[in-house]
Formats: sequence, C-alpha cells, structure tokens
Amino acid sequence: MYQPIPGSATATIGSGQKNSKVVIYAMNKLTDEIKTAEFICPVQFDFMFCIPIYRLVMGFVNNKSGKKRNSHLILIGDVSRQCAVLSKQEISDQVHSVLYIHEQMILLVGGLGRVLVYNTHSIQYTSQPIFIHEIPNLPFEPTEPIIHMCHVTSHKSTGLLSERHFVLWQYSPKQTVNFDLCNPHRFDFCHCHYNSRYNYFFTGFQDGVIILWTEAIKRLRYYHSHYKTITGLESSMKKDILISSSLDRIINVWNLATLQHLYRYDCGEEILHIDVIADNLYFYHTKTNIFVFKLYLLSTLFSLTNARVKSLRLTLGSNRIGRITALSSIYTLQYNGQIILYRAENTPCSAEYIVETKAERYEITCIAIINPSRTHLMSISVVTTTTKKSLEQQAIFFGHANGKISLFQADSLVMKPFSAHESTIVALEASRSSMEATNTPFTTYEVLISAGEDKFIRIWDVIMQEDESISLKLIVTLEQERNISTSPIHFIGMIDNFVVANFMDQPFLHLWQLLNISLITGTEEWGIIEHPTKGSEHTGDIQAITATPKLKLFASSGHEGEQQLSFDKN
Repeated sequence: MYQPIPGSATATIGSGQKNSKVVIYAMNKLTDEIKTAEFICPVQFDFMFCIPIYRLVMGFVNNKSGKKRNSHLILIGDVSRQCAVLSKQEISDQVHSVLYIHEQMILLVGGLGRVLVYNTHSIQYTSQPIFIHEIPNLPFEPTEPIIHMCHVTSHKSTGLLSERHFVLWQYSPKQTVNFDLCNPHRFDFCHCHYNSRYNYFFTGFQDGVIILWTEAIKRLRYYHSHYKTITGLESSMKKDILISSSLDRIINVWNLATLQHLYRYDCGEEILHIDVIADNLYFYHTKTNIFVFKLYLLSTLFSLTNARVKSLRLTLGSNRIGRITALSSIYTLQYNGQIILYRAENTPCSAEYIVETKAERYEITCIAIINPSRTHLMSISVVTTTTKKSLEQQAIFFGHANGKISLFQADSLVMKPFSAHESTIVALEASRSSMEATNTPFTTYEVLISAGEDKFIRIWDVIMQEDESISLKLIVTLEQERNISTSPIHFIGMIDNFVVANFMDQPFLHLWQLLNISLITGTEEWGIIEHPTKGSEHTGDIQAITATPKLKLFASSGHEGEQQLSFDKN
C-alpha cells in the first residue's frame, strides 16, 4: 500500500492530478516466476524506470496546467520500504525522454532543446539526485524536444535524438559533441539504438523506415518492414539479434551478423514500447496489456529476398544422422532471373553468392538438381576414378530463355550448353524413380524433363560421351495438343513412367503415362496415354506441384489449399 513519509508533502505534487496505480514486477530469470506489488500514487506519471540494484523506481510528471514549463522527479521505494514516495524535486523543463547510466551514476533528462545531467550517487542512500549542469553547445532549437536517448557504451557517449537531429555526446573522459547527423529522410526521427558488439547505430522514423549506420555514420542498410511509427529498437547481445516494434502492431526480428530479416509477428495491437529483460527474455506493452515473451529461432533458415522466389532447390550433403541427410546448399531462383546460393551450415542461412546472366537471351528461367548416381551414368562399365567421385555429388542444370540447357555445377562432370527447345524453357525437373526392376526403364534410373514455350515436353537421358563429358539424349517428346491450352506449361513433374503438368491458365493437372512398346515393335518406341484429371481442380491458380516415388503420389498446392492425386504402382 502507498504510505506517504512524514514531511514529503506529496499532496502538493501537481494540482488537480488524478491517482494512479503503480505495479512493480519482480521476475525470476530461472523459473520465469513473476511477483507483483502495487500501490496507489497521487499522480499519473509520464515516464518511469526502475533501478534494480537499489530497488528504486524513478517517476517523472510533467506540469500540464499553468504557464510554467516544469516537471517533477519522484523517487519511489520498493516493497521492502512499503512502496513509499521517498523524495520529490522540481525539474526546470518538460521531460520528453530520460536515460540512466548506472556505470557513471548519472541521469540524463531530455527537455525542449536541452539535456540536463544529474549525479545519482545519492540515490543509494534514498536521497534525491543532484543537478550538475546542462549539456552545452547542442544543435537543437529551444522548442525542439529531445524525444529519445540511447547509451553508446563503447564510446562512453550518449545518442541524443530529436525529430531533426541525431547527436552523439561524449560524457567521458571529456564532454564534447562528437557528431551531429541531420535527418536525411523525409519523415521525422522517432527512435534510436546502438549495438556495441557491431558498432551499429539504428534510427527509426515515423513512416516505419529503419536505417542502419556504421560507426563512421555511413548508411549501411535501409529497411522498410513497418508502415507506421517505430516505437522500439532493442538488441540482445548474446543472441546477435535486433527487435523492432511499431504502431502497425508488428514485431520484426533481425540477425545482426548477417543483417537479414528473420521473423515477423503480428501482435494484434498497437505496440507502444518494447525492451529486453534478459538474454532471451523480452516484453512489449500496448495500451491495455504487457506481454513477456521469449524468442526461439532455431528453425529459422532464410531472410526475406529482394524479389519473389520462383523456385527453390536443395542439394544434399554426404553426412547422415540416422535417416536424416544434411543440407549442403540451397538455391533460390527469383523472378528477376537471379540464382542465390545459401549455405545451410548456419542458422539463418547466409547468401554466399549470386548467379546471373549478362544478356537477356541467356536469362536463367528454371533450375533442376539430379543425382548422377541415379541416372544412366552409373550403368557405365568403365569410368575413371575422377568420374566415380563426381557421381556422388548432385548435378545442377539451368534452363535458359534461348531454349538451351546448361550444366552449372557437377564437380568434374562437364557439358556443353545443349539446345533442347526452339524457344524459352519454362520448366525443368528431374524425374523421381522408385528404383524398382520392371519393364519400364524409368523405374530404374532418373532423367531430366523439360517444357518449352514451343508446346513440347521432352524427356532426356543423361549419358556419357567418349571424351567423358556428358550430354543429353532425347528419349521421347510429348506434344501439346492445340485444344489443351493456349498458355505455356507452368509446372511439370515425373514419377517412374507418369508425367504430370499444369498449364498457367488452368487450375488442374494433366497426366500422361508412358508405355514401353519396344517389346512388341522391336524398336525403341513409347506409347503415350493421357489420363483425364478434370473434376480434381483447384478453385484458384496452382502454386506448386511435387512428387514422391515411394507413395506414387503427386501433390499440387493452390491458393485455397492442397490437392493430392495418387496412383497405383502398376
């Protein structure tokens, strides 16, 4: 309960003030247990912060009545002192921001165009802070409020922020202004933060933009992942992450080592403030609630890309733990024609390099990854040691706008760009084989399947030539009938001798079955049967298809959900 101390004259702290309830939260970092103590105070505070080592709370109340521009600093004791108001002193300005630096035992109070410095050694004896001086030579206008301050530990400095300026003031060993950054953005500053591990400065703006600055105040990154005023920027040293909050209800999480976006969470309410409690313990508050949360980011792999991802391909490493094969690298093909390689050893994955073509006619339009040991190359009786080694690594093929297929990466295997279609290749996939011994060759080895704007689907065998380079041999061509669709193929897939395709203007799949009739004709020929799939369509566009040979299953995903088509082994 609130108990005024004798002679404290608490009744005179601001006339006409309404009572408020002050709640003090004590948290156990090991058990996450929260204990609270609350009491009624005769004023409503504009700012409050806690000094845990002294078990004290400082509150600030701006004078909202009369012409006098002043405020009060109120020192409150904790539960052991029965939550009493210990002292009250006047501050000769309206308070817009406060910063307490425990290492230096100083308190900074940001007012209108000026910053007041207080010595706080006396608070350990529950006495009020002592005013030292006003920071001189600041570039702020007399009517310009200091809206936020941050501690720059490695420089023994403080960042002072107004809507127009970000100033670094050094408090030790000499007091001086190190730099003055004028606002380069068309919207006002609203928040600032410093990370001492990487020497990064962050400034938030009223339109949701966050700019990352180097130690030399050079702009390093520009983020626009919020669309309303930034209300918080905080970093956790041990986790190498930055969290940002905004009035748009969103919390974003960033990796400071890779400068990548990790996570986005919609809180459902406007976030007024966010802060770090411990290594992996955070809180944010809205108008009516306080939320305490932890971050679990072990499953996070990717950051946001600067363009839409068209397809994603994974290459598998040789390390196995039980049935799990480790990811070696991850390739993303974006709609701007760039291939980005991510290394999967780290979480999150970090981009290692970008592959892009110099001319538009060579643009990469699709990507396929196939294991050479599951192709016809493995059936060759005589191969060199180098080639044997290369068959253990997955081969990466690109489809291009000029109709050619090229081999991008396959260790010692080489292949000249191969002309596969007369026009742009729109889809390129590796077949999925069940590796079952049947009369159908496609069940014992895997092939490449391509589709072009020329309305053809072609199946290619990967073969070895006399000079030990590889090439593609055409097995069969599926020609699109004129009445099927006027649009090109969007997705293709293949399990054993079944080929599936989706056209861009249709919400269903087309299925072809290849029958080996060479036993009847005596020549290598294929019978082609098309199976209708009408009636199994999506209500919207199909976004992806995939296949699994063990279950003999094709799966397609659309805007509204997922549709699965399964087939019997025979």
